[in-house]
Amino acid sequence: MVFCIAEAVMAVIWLVIAVKKKQTGSRRRAPVILLVIAALGIVIAIRARNETVLDAGNRIERKSPGQGDRTEALEVTLPGSEEEPYQAVIAERQLTAEEKEEVFQNAKEEAEQIFIGDNDSTDEIRENVVLPATLADGLVQAEWSFDNYEVMQPDGTIIEDAVPESGIYVQAKLEMTCQDSILVYSFYFKVLPQKLTQTEYIKKQLDAAVAEANEKTASQNYIALPEQVEGYAIKWQEKKSRDAVNFAFLGIIAAAAVVMKEREDQKKEYERREKLLLAGYPEMISKLTLLLGAGMSVSSAWEKIAGTYKAQRKQHLTKEDPVYEEMLLTCNEMRDGVSERNAYLRFGERCGLTQYRKMVSIITQNIRKGQQELTRLLEEEAQEAYALRRELAKKAGEEAGTKLLLPMMLMLMLVMAVILVPACISFQL
Repeated sequence: MVFCIAEAVMAVIWLVIAVKKKQTGSRRRAPVILLVIAALGIVIAIRARNETVLDAGNRIERKSPGQGDRTEALEVTLPGSEEEPYQAVIAERQLTAEEKEEVFQNAKEEAEQIFIGDNDSTDEIRENVVLPATLADGLVQAEWSFDNYEVMQPDGTIIEDAVPESGIYVQAKLEMTCQDSILVYSFYFKVLPQKLTQTEYIKKQLDAAVAEANEKTASQNYIALPEQVEGYAIKWQEKKSRDAVNFAFLGIIAAAAVVMKEREDQKKEYERREKLLLAGYPEMISKLTLLLGAGMSVSSAWEKIAGTYKAQRKQHLTKEDPVYEEMLLTCNEMRDGVSERNAYLRFGERCGLTQYRKMVSIITQNIRKGQQELTRLLEEEAQEAYALRRELAKKAGEEAGTKLLLPMMLMLMLVMAVILVPACISFQL
C-alpha cells in the first residue's frame, strides 16, 4: 500500500507539472493513467486489510449452507520450522434436523408451483411441465421421474398423440437431497389434450389425412392430396419462389453500395487533395516570393516553378503534387491565349482554398503596381502560411494522440482486469 501511495503522489506531481507547462498529448495522459492505477491499488489494499479471514487468531467463519466449501490461503508456523503456506479447506455449515425439515417443506411448495409452468393447476396439464434441478435457493438437489413415459418424456414434454380425449393421470416422483438427507415426495397430475383453435384442429386433421393418403398410395407413382377435411374445402397451390425478387433487391443493394463506395472514395480523394494543397502552400508561395525578389516577373517566376516541377516529374525525382499540377495547367492556359489575370483567377478557383484565393487576389491587384509592393505582400503571406503550417502540424499530432487513446484505454482496462480479477476471486473464496 505504501508503494501505491508513493506512486499516486508521484503521479499528482507529474500531472501538476504537465498542467503548468501546458503539455498536451501523452505527456498529460501518462500521469493520469498512473494516478488511476495507483488509486486502484490503494483501494485493493484497503479492502484486503479490512476483510480479515482469521477471527480471534485461529477462528474462520464457515459459509452458509448451500454456498459450498471455503478455501483460504494461510501461513502456518510449526514447531521447529519457519512460516510456510497452508491451504485450509473449510466445509460449509451443516443444517440442523429442524432446519432441514423446514427446507424440505419449502422445497415441496416451490416444486409444486414451478412444476405446473404455463398450466392452471395439476388437475389440468395441457402444456409441458417444468422440472427444476435445484430448489430452496440451491440447498436442495431435485431428481424427477414419472410412472408413465408413454405420455410424459423425462424432460417434462407431453407426447400429444398418446393423450386420450378424456385425459390421463400420471404420477410424478421427486427425490430431494439436502446435504446428507434424502426425502422422496410424489403426487398425481392429470394430462389433457391441448386446446386447439379451429385452424389448428383442421391442420391436425389435414396432417392425419395426408398421412393416410400417403400410406394407401405407397406403391403408386402419384398421391392425391385431400380436397376436403372435416367438411372444409382444401385448396392446394405451389409455393411461389421469391428468389427472383430477392436477387432484384440484392442488385439494388449492390448498386447502392457501389454508389456509396464511389462517393466515399471521392470524398476521401477530395480531403487528401485538400491536405496536400494546404501542406504545399507555404513552400509554393515562398518559391514565388524568392523569384520575385530576384527580379523575375510573376509569369516568369510561375513558369520557372512549374517547369522545374515538370522536369523533376519526368526524372521521377518527386511525387505528383496537386499544387504544381495546377500551376502547370495555368501555364498551359496562358500559352493557349488566356490572359494572365484570368489564368491566375482560374487557378485560385480550381484550388478552392481561401489561402490560394487570397494569394491570387494579391497578385491580380498588384500585378500592375510594381514588383516591390507585390513582393512585400507575398512575404507577409508566406509568413502567415508557415504559421498555418505549424498549426496544421500541431493539429495532426493531436489527432494522432487521439487515435492512440483507444489502445491506451484498452491497455488500462487490461491492467485493471489483471489487478481486479484475482482480488475478486480471493474475496469470493
